[in-house]
Amino acid sequence: KDILMSIINAQNFQVHQFRNYLGGKNLELEWEGEQCKPTIDETWEPERDTSRSNFTSAKGCKPSKFNLCMQIDMFASETGYYTIDTYGRQPSPDVNVTEGGSYTFD
Repeated sequence: KDILMSIINAQNFQVHQFRNYLGGKNLELEWEGEQCKPTIDETWEPERDTSRSNFTSAKGCKPSKFNLCMQIDMFASETGYYTIDTYGRQPSPDVNVTEGGSYTFD
């Protein structure tokens, strides 16, 4: 748990740092015109295997409203993002909580 939480916290911090960095810059274009050969097929999109079933819960974890089973999807980014079983394959989902609720991130 400690490693997963430190990864989540580090990624959130880095995202906020980068947003603040970009927000304070007046970025100008470095070049104009075509950057790639016009023969590139612009209709091509990378494939992601969506035929797999939803993630299976971690061993011993029973997902519920208050028990969130977490995993790392190593293919969601360069270093991997966390996923929560009840939220499907969405990487780094927003978790909405209710005041007074007791949540377990497993």
